[in-house]
Amino acid sequence: MNFDQMSLKSALQKLIRSVRKRVWFLKAKPVSHRPVLDGLLGNAAPSDTPKAMIDIGSMLTRHGIVPRGVIHVGAHQAGELDEYLRLGFAKILYVEANPALIPALREKAAAHPGKVFVAHAAAADVDGVAHLHVTSMDQSSSILPLGKHLEIYPSIREVAKVEVRSRRLDTILAEEGLAAADFNFLNLDIQGAELMALRGAPGLLSGVAAVNTEVNLQELYQGAALLGELEGFMAEAGFNRAAMVTPWHPTWGDAFYVRKPVVTMSTFGQNGRFANQLFQYMFLRLVARRQGALVQTPSWVGRELFGCDEPAPVLAMPEWREPVDQLSADEAFKGCEWTRHFREPAPGFSTQDYWGYFMGHTADLAPDRAFIRELFRFVPEFAQAAGQRLAKLRAIRPRILAVHLRRGDYGYAHFFRAPCAWYEDWLRRNGFDPAEWLIYVCSETPAPYLMRFAGYQTADATHLGGKGELAAYLDFYVLTQADYVLAANSSFSFMAAMLNENANGFARPCAQQEALVAFDPWDAPVLLRHTPAPEVHRRFIAQD
Repeated sequence: MNFDQMSLKSALQKLIRSVRKRVWFLKAKPVSHRPVLDGLLGNAAPSDTPKAMIDIGSMLTRHGIVPRGVIHVGAHQAGELDEYLRLGFAKILYVEANPALIPALREKAAAHPGKVFVAHAAAADVDGVAHLHVTSMDQSSSILPLGKHLEIYPSIREVAKVEVRSRRLDTILAEEGLAAADFNFLNLDIQGAELMALRGAPGLLSGVAAVNTEVNLQELYQGAALLGELEGFMAEAGFNRAAMVTPWHPTWGDAFYVRKPVVTMSTFGQNGRFANQLFQYMFLRLVARRQGALVQTPSWVGRELFGCDEPAPVLAMPEWREPVDQLSADEAFKGCEWTRHFREPAPGFSTQDYWGYFMGHTADLAPDRAFIRELFRFVPEFAQAAGQRLAKLRAIRPRILAVHLRRGDYGYAHFFRAPCAWYEDWLRRNGFDPAEWLIYVCSETPAPYLMRFAGYQTADATHLGGKGELAAYLDFYVLTQADYVLAANSSFSFMAAMLNENANGFARPCAQQEALVAFDPWDAPVLLRHTPAPEVHRRFIAQD
């Protein structure tokens, strides 16, 4: 074959591909802008054969989503109605901007009373008025003017401009007397206006399990949000992209987003106090990290102290309770049943509401040491202010020994009040130089104990300007910064020890030995669970 023959063959092949594309475009539903990216976000060349579109039924099944209600924005002629009914959607709301299509849509809805609904409006991010740019192929009509679409499909032109109502999807639901909770699937087919519609649906999106939407890889419509911007919005709203195809042209397609599973603790703040909340929050975050889930929590002090600013729970979730029978012995926690939730990702993991304390053996937590410490890093404002105050104590003595004497509600079961004499004895045996060490006393009632450490310079939260609740947080801060920690049998000082990266060692009281014993905060049970007899409790208190 000579050069001229090769050139002719190449030209014929290009012509054939061009004709094929036009035929497929005319046969199919081009501007349903359905389908999404195979390859790299629009960099692939157009295929000679259209790829498969997203199979919504299969995607719902794959992600364990039971069809409940669907909102289809950009209804056109409701061509998907039979499929929605087959999938088992109990409520179907069609939203359409083009007034010419509304009568036929209402006729279809009338055949399914109480199941199919029609709203005449353009979905947008504000309630007002918009202009629908009607095109020669109606499925390409949009509230945005044609952009690059004119280059890709030059035969499609704007033929009319119609003023229409624009409404937020949340507003449309209210106007139609429909509950957002009845809908768990959203399908957007509105040519470049997808992000506008999503921004107008915060209430709806909070309960939606999946979203199928057109995506633009180039500006087919003037002002259309491109994939990156839409992707950022969906991620912030708590959705992961599960599929994407571009069967008709690499500049546009469809993407299917699935809500990330949510983990929460609706009783958060009710089971125990500050340190208990830290362990519970830590557990939620570990689960979320392993399972790719979002965290929702009721309001708590961690938002102010550590910047833990998760949203509040929105919906009721299935409950999972910590096995309380594992709380009877110190070693029972190591490798205990609840750790499986964050040790390995679970196939098909779904939304969960946890109940419990989740204070196990910290050997299970040690691999996540850096992550946990980062969770509870004090916000700069608090760290700076507390650090400046602590520096004044270090100016008196260069090294800080923090002593936690838990009193208050202690004095029963394994929550025994360790006598101060045990701490004094430990100091005598370990020879800490009073010229070098300052003893900081953490306690609900520190004043009686400041004089117990004879020969040592002492301080408590009042020396840092702390009173009331602030005093407890300053105590916790000092425990995380001290050069040595003598803890109580308490989650408060144990958690602080876990976060302490400065200390040379740690010790805590053991009821069986009636003395302080060394411990590794990353390889020990959080609480020693030996329960002294009532008379032993009384003796401990008398010794104090």
